[in-house]
Amino acid sequence: MSRLTSVRHGLGTLVSVLVLLLSARCAQAAGGHFDVDDATIVVPGNCIIEQWTQRITRRDFHTLHLGPACRVGEVEAGINLDRSSDAGAHSSSAGAQLKWVADPLLPRVSAGIVVADALDLASGREALRTVYVPVTWWASQHFFMHMNVGRDWTPDGATKRIGTSVEWLLTDSSSVIVERMYNFGDRLSRLGWRIAVTDKLMLDLSGARLRDGARAFILELDYEFTR
Repeated sequence: MSRLTSVRHGLGTLVSVLVLLLSARCAQAAGGHFDVDDATIVVPGNCIIEQWTQRITRRDFHTLHLGPACRVGEVEAGINLDRSSDAGAHSSSAGAQLKWVADPLLPRVSAGIVVADALDLASGREALRTVYVPVTWWASQHFFMHMNVGRDWTPDGATKRIGTSVEWLLTDSSSVIVERMYNFGDRLSRLGWRIAVTDKLMLDLSGARLRDGARAFILELDYEFTR
């Protein structure tokens, strides 16, 4: 199968699944807790469970996230479950996301599309809809660059989503990630450390600085397995 035929087949599959997703109306982006996503998905036959906790200083904001996802044909299909506390006010959301990637799209370049939609469990109304394009440039075996361009829709309106990040592979089991992101009307800079505890278990630690000087700290554990 040629690359062009493969891309067309993948796009056809993506469109079909997106129609089902959007008609069901069922938050966050793919790619773990990092705001800038990479243009990769799990290999065929595999699933991943992402779970993280976040705390933002000055805002008294806490989040718990659970996000299982599996490779289904040409796409990665996942579910997002989030529980947040903002100055003592609690909220919960549940949603779905799809991610399709052309890998490679060009030599050393991969790109795709991600669509996510989430509902507020208390009101039953749409809390967040996200569409963006992730691009990854494999500059070398130890250095990668990622870029995202897209849009978010919340009950307060639409905002642009744009960000870039770089990832250095320090060893076979650890890497450093630095990112700069703008979304939801806010800007942040994040520094993270990714550690492969085993070939199936990944640990992520990161700290971010927001525009108002608040700090966000996240601890994440990811487990990938063959179904």
